[in-house]
Amino acid sequence: QPPPAYTDQLCSICDGIETENNTIVFCDCCNIAVHQDCYGIIFIPPGPWLCRVCSQNSMLSQRPRCIVCPEINGPMKQTTSGNWIHVTCAVWIRELNFGNWHYLEPVEGVERIPNLRWKLNCFICRQKIGACIQCCNKNCFTAYHVSCAKRLGLTMTPLKTGSIAEMALGNDNELESFCDKHSHLVGETDKNRTFDSKIQDLRYEIERDDEIYRGNLQNEIVIPPHIFSDYIFQSIVELGLL
Repeated sequence: QPPPAYTDQLCSICDGIETENNTIVFCDCCNIAVHQDCYGIIFIPPGPWLCRVCSQNSMLSQRPRCIVCPEINGPMKQTTSGNWIHVTCAVWIRELNFGNWHYLEPVEGVERIPNLRWKLNCFICRQKIGACIQCCNKNCFTAYHVSCAKRLGLTMTPLKTGSIAEMALGNDNELESFCDKHSHLVGETDKNRTFDSKIQDLRYEIERDDEIYRGNLQNEIVIPPHIFSDYIFQSIVELGLL
C-alpha cells in the first residue's frame, strides 16, 4: 500500500507524491513543486517561500540555464562558481556532489567532469550543450542530458520518492539510466510512433526555449552562490553591525 497523497502535484525533482514525512512545497513566484528532502528545505517558512532562482530574481536578468543541460526551467541550485544546475542533474552526474548535504548546496565538482563528456551529442535534443551521461547497458554508449532523459521518460533507477539526498550520499553504482533502446518506456501501445512523436515535441520545446534564452542572453549576469550571501549576513549579525 503506497502512502496517501496530500496533494495532486508531484515533486518536480523525483516525480513522487507528497507523504506525511515529506511535504511538497510550492515556490510562490514560479510555482515549482518540490519535496522538502529533494530540495534541501530544512524549515518551511510561515509566509511565502521562494526557490533559489526566484530568491535571486532581483539580481538576475532572466531565468538561468543549467550548466550541464539545455533545460531552463525546473528546480536549480548554484555551483561554487556561481552557475546554476538542476538538482536532478547534480545527482546523476557522478563527478558532482553537494557541499552541504542538508541544504543540498552549493554544487561542487563541475571541474571534475571529463572534457570528453562536454563534447557528447545528446541523441534526444541533438544539442552539444552542457555535459551528457551515457546508457548503462553494456557496450552501449548512447549519450543524453539528464533532463532530456527525464522528460522523455527513459528508465532511470533508482528514483524513489523523497530519496534524492540519499541517492546523492549513497553508492553511485546504484544509479543507472538507459537509452530508448534499453529502456522500458511507459504507456506505449505503438512504441515507435509514440517515441518518435514525443521526441519531436521535446526537440521543438527545447529549440523554442533556446531561442528565447539566446534572445535575452546579452542581459545575463553572474552572481555569487546564495550560501555566500547567507554567510556574510550572518557575520554582520554576529558583529552587531545590523
